[in-house]
Order: sequence, then structure tokens, then C-alpha cells
Amino acid sequence: MVRSLPLLILAACALCPVRGYEIAGGCLVVQRLGWKTRIPLQSLTTVEWRPGPFGFAWRTCGNGGLFSFSGWYYQKPLGSFRALATRTSDGVILTFSGRKPIVVTPDDSARFVEAVKAAKV
Repeated sequence: MVRSLPLLILAACALCPVRGYEIAGGCLVVQRLGWKTRIPLQSLTTVEWRPGPFGFAWRTCGNGGLFSFSGWYYQKPLGSFRALATRTSDGVILTFSGRKPIVVTPDDSARFVEAVKAAKV
């Protein structure tokens, strides 16, 4: 049983990687391997691209780099945030009223920020 634990962890992480993002129907849609996570944008207050949002961040619960960076993290300037990311070098920070920030890492951050702002209008 204990010997199979690494294989179970690998299989669970392989099923949950972030594959991409889209803005549709007033939601951020995070594409996963077998499903999509929808995050409503109604309470979005700010969206900004920032280099290094994971700098000195502590993973409090989640995956720290096996196929993606997904879960809950804490960083002093940002506080507790949810990561749905594929890299840690830069990210787009979505700040909401009434919920924790979300960090995503689209391929074209500038275009993504503009798309989110346009969807919010």
C-alpha cells in the first residue's frame, strides 16, 4: 500500500493539470484535462500582470509543480491566494471582492488582461 502512494500521487496530479484559459459568458474558464473550472467575474475588482507572484510564496494546500501549480498559497504582499498556474515566473492576479485572489499564467498575459477587462465591462 505504501509503495503505491507515489503512483497514486502521480496519477492524481496527471489528471489535474491546467491546460489553458478562456473568457466566456462572464467567467474565467480554466481548462483542465478532463473538466473545466468556471470562475465568475462579476465581483472582479482588479486584474494585473505581475512578474514573480510566487516569489517567497508558501504552498498551504495543493500541487507545487507536478504538471501545474494548483491550490492555495500564501505570500505576504498578496495574502492567501488560489493558484491555477503553469509556471511561477510571472502571472496575472485577479482580485475579487468577497473572495481570495486568483493567480493564472496565460501564454499572452497582456492580451489576457485586456480580454478580462473587456469581459468585465
